[in-house]
Amino acid sequence: MPLIEIDYLHQQPSVNKLLPPYPQPGSHPYSVIINDPQPSIYDGFSQSIMFDVDEPIPKFDIPLDEGRHISQFDLNQVYQYTFERAPDLIMDTDYETPPVHIETYTEADQARIQRRMLLVIKMRAAGHDLDQGAPFSS
Repeated sequence: MPLIEIDYLHQQPSVNKLLPPYPQPGSHPYSVIINDPQPSIYDGFSQSIMFDVDEPIPKFDIPLDEGRHISQFDLNQVYQYTFERAPDLIMDTDYETPPVHIETYTEADQARIQRRMLLVIKMRAAGHDLDQGAPFSS
C-alpha cells in the first residue's frame, strides 16, 4: 500500500533518514514523501518533494493499484480550501505575531516569514479583507 507523508514539523527530523535535517545546508523545512512498495517492497520507489517557507505545496502524483496514479495532485488547493472554510483556523491564525521558536528557521526562512508579516500589516492598513483570496503574493 502506498504511503504519503506530509511533513510540516520542521523541528523534527524526517522519517526519511536520507534527507538532511532542517536547518542544515541542503535541507528544507517541509516535505511530501511518497512511498510506493509496488510491485514489491524491494522494487518500489520513494520520492521526496521538498519545499520552503511561503511556497505552495508542490503538486505530485499519487500512486494507486495496478500501475495507475492520480496525476499532479494539488494538495495545496485542498489545504487552502480547508483553511478558508475552517473558522477556527482563521480565528487562531495571527500573521502579525512571529511563529513560536522563529529562531529554529534558517535566516532566509525567517526573512520570508517577516516579509509575509509586513505584507499582511500593509494589506490590513490598506483595508483589504484578508479572509478572502489568500494567500497573497509578496
